Amino acid sequence: MLANIVSKLKMQYENSVTGSQHSEDPGDVSEAPNTGVEVEAVGCQCTRPLRLVLCSLCGHTEAGRVSVMCDPHPRAVFPQDLVTCSACKRGGVTFLKEFDLPSGMKEALGGVGAEQKSR
Repeated sequence: MLANIVSKLKMQYENSVTGSQHSEDPGDVSEAPNTGVEVEAVGCQCTRPLRLVLCSLCGHTEAGRVSVMCDPHPRAVFPQDLVTCSACKRGGVTFLKEFDLPSGMKEALGGVGAEQKSR
């Protein structure tokens, strides 16, 4: 099942890079912006939820977040934030793409990386 999801993610990413307008159904995954637009209005990036991160260089996926600097907390570092692919160690945040966690994966992770409501 995970291989099917990864295949759909790769196809979706490749289509977005090439500008293809294929009407492929992405199933239960949808792209989430790396900018964290839905987070607090003050610009805090610290409480973003976990996502499924895809490396566009090697195809590796894992639960985590693409590292984004938080303006109010520029020194904050979180273990789930990725600056390079943990498998190939190449590229950087420009080659990491975030997607919503597939159904079932969020439940399997339990409370890991759950969005925090207050600081």
